[in-house]
Amino acid sequence: MSTFKLCQSLKLSHRYATTEAGGQYKKFLTMLKRQQEPPYLYTSNPDIIQETIDFSVYKGLTSTIQKQQKTSNLSLFSQLGVNQTSEQLLRQNEIHEPLFVQQKSLPILFARRSAIIESETGSGKTLTYLLPILQNLGNRSCSNVIVVPTRELASQVYNEILKYLPDRRLAVRYVSGIDELQERKIDTALRESNVVIGTPKRLLEIFETKSGYFRNVRRIVLDEVDKLLPIKSLDKIGMAKTKPADKLLAMLTFYNKRAQMIATSATVSYKLIQELQDRGFTKRSSVIKCSPDEYKHGKVPNNIQHLFVVSEATTSPHGIMGNKIKMITQLFRQSNERSTLVFIPRELSVQNVADIFQEMGFAAVALYKKVLLPSSNEFEKFLEAFKEGEIQIVVCTEETVRGMDFPFINRAFLTYIPTLPEDYVHVAGRVGRANRKGIVTTVLDGADEQSERKRLKRRLAALKIKARKIVFN
Repeated sequence: MSTFKLCQSLKLSHRYATTEAGGQYKKFLTMLKRQQEPPYLYTSNPDIIQETIDFSVYKGLTSTIQKQQKTSNLSLFSQLGVNQTSEQLLRQNEIHEPLFVQQKSLPILFARRSAIIESETGSGKTLTYLLPILQNLGNRSCSNVIVVPTRELASQVYNEILKYLPDRRLAVRYVSGIDELQERKIDTALRESNVVIGTPKRLLEIFETKSGYFRNVRRIVLDEVDKLLPIKSLDKIGMAKTKPADKLLAMLTFYNKRAQMIATSATVSYKLIQELQDRGFTKRSSVIKCSPDEYKHGKVPNNIQHLFVVSEATTSPHGIMGNKIKMITQLFRQSNERSTLVFIPRELSVQNVADIFQEMGFAAVALYKKVLLPSSNEFEKFLEAFKEGEIQIVVCTEETVRGMDFPFINRAFLTYIPTLPEDYVHVAGRVGRANRKGIVTTVLDGADEQSERKRLKRRLAALKIKARKIVFN
């Protein structure tokens, strides 16, 4: 009897036969139909199975499931499809239980289904898409392509995947705009790499000259997809703008129509989902939203506290930013934190702002000057210095650190009001990682306090959060 007819006779929809544990689920249904005692079924939706099947018809089945649930020695990761090798590597990195986004997403990703995943910042999205890659690296070159919006994030993903690589002979290649490999070395690197990580612009440059290596891609990942593929906008003459990521995705999907596609972000709107479907994601792709629908701009974790403070209205040698920097240094000294992030608008120079902090006696750096190299040692040295307070202040933009993980940072300062609520979500998400407590402080201009307070209130109201004012005695 076909799976479809089995589902019909059991009053199940055909969807359950394809979305659950593949052949194991078919075997479960077959034995259930024959009224035999079925094997234990590991499912991500036990409540749905219990509600859908009338267990009273099949004697002893409910008690069998309950008994096996109690005696099962499989871990939560094993139940989601993670193999023993990957689980050992997770334990070595002090990861023992799957996070919520991993519980919802891994069964779908291991079934090689395309997915669009929305989850809070710091909730474990990177590891969610890395686990299926690590267990199914493939034997072909460039079997997995991970596209990220910035070189800094590419560097961090590269170092993250090295932690869980089961076999060091399997190659992971990080490519960036500063990559100066000669043509022959690029060929060798691509031929030997199971995973390629890079920004759209750099990957597109390589694709246009080395397209042969990208014709057998099994998995395409778009990390921080809302930054890679923003909603289509029109230029001055009314023509739709085309970004490198658009062209890269079009070429990858043209040559790899059966590749699994994964998109992740903390903010995935319904318009973005439609855009992704137009760009190669099928309408049958699973949309996994780990935030309630009421948070249409994304959800800021509840463990983050939101504050604002007003800088002095006096004239500073460095202008308005100088007044804000003075306020940040005062709050930073009082906080007893070793290190912090300071966000500035894109139109300002991160190096110039870092220089002002240095003039005031702080060990400050501009992020883009530090995290550029693919070398694991360089990145680890930067993180260690930042963690230990050797680097006290890192000046950056929201785009630069989008998706990056600084688990030791508990406080961040914002020197401007983001244009969109979604941008605030990503800024706030740099602190309070993995359910730790965090504080985000927005510094307002004292000369324009009322106007800026109204703008900040509107942005936060869209996210259903409120900010408390810091008052000095």
